[in-house]
Amino acid sequence: KMGATMIYVTHDQAEAMAMGDRMVVMKEGTIQQLNTPSQVYDQPANAFVAGFIGAPAMNLLPAALVKGLALPSGSAIESDDSLLVGFRPEKALITSESDGEKHHEGDAWLRAQVAWVEPTGADTFIHLRCGEQSLVLRSSPNQRLEKGQEVTVRIPQAAIRWFRSKDGLSVA
Repeated sequence: KMGATMIYVTHDQAEAMAMGDRMVVMKEGTIQQLNTPSQVYDQPANAFVAGFIGAPAMNLLPAALVKGLALPSGSAIESDDSLLVGFRPEKALITSESDGEKHHEGDAWLRAQVAWVEPTGADTFIHLRCGEQSLVLRSSPNQRLEKGQEVTVRIPQAAIRWFRSKDGLSVA
């Protein structure tokens, strides 16, 4: 409105997302990503940005490259790379057993156990254990789950982000 460029420095990532037309995420004095807030959130340049931006942060799980794994075209990976798979808490869905039987091309499916449920008013955060890994999903307040309950989680293909474990860089 003022017709002037301003630089505003904050450690509050929610404030930066709300106020900026463009934002820079830095780590130890080095630029990790420069883009619009929505691009930084939806397409993080690396695992650090993925884990720093968002509350709760992007879920990151170790993954192994297997023959036949369909990664996005243009992916910069080597056959011996170990990977991290990431997805935002609001993008994954807890499905019923009958939904779990349906085929959704390219979607990821996980079996997990409810560790605890955190109601926050407008949202409910569902904390899950998937093997040794912890996950957080954001759900509506009317989702009723119990501690210890086994659930099926579906992650739509479009919500999945891939990172190389060795340097954290996005591979797609």
